[in-house]
Amino acid sequence: MARIQYRRFEADRDLNEVLALYRRAINHIDPELYSEAQRAAWLHWSQRHDLARERLSQGATILAHRDDRLLAFAQLNPPDLINMLYVDPAHERLGLGSSLIDVLELVAARAGVSLMRTRASDVSLALFQRKGFRTQQRESMDVGGTSIARTILYKPLPGGRQSHE
Repeated sequence: MARIQYRRFEADRDLNEVLALYRRAINHIDPELYSEAQRAAWLHWSQRHDLARERLSQGATILAHRDDRLLAFAQLNPPDLINMLYVDPAHERLGLGSSLIDVLELVAARAGVSLMRTRASDVSLALFQRKGFRTQQRESMDVGGTSIARTILYKPLPGGRQSHE
């Protein structure tokens, strides 16, 4: 089996494949965690290619591939915030999310970031905690009148400050 390759998102080349993976990941979420209405709200931005292209082109969006197949992607935007992390449901539990977090931490550290943040869904919360992120607070995000719960977490990077102001 070929090893995982990482590269940056290129809108003209990758947009459709990334959006298809994103939709599969959201639609695969356990209905015990998020309702159908919440998942539909979550998918909203991905239905508009112009908006999706703009969002995915911001910051550093990193794709994980094997044998030319997209397996997962994640985004730093701004440079200290893991804004997106999605793994194809057919490739869950293989360490892809963990390895993408490692890659994003390296990108952030090279940019001088000393404190990483994320707003983790209930789906990814345990992963971020295993990767050393600490809970700051729970929040609810309103998407088109639908409330979606998530957790704000932070992680000092090596050599960075230890507070989370």
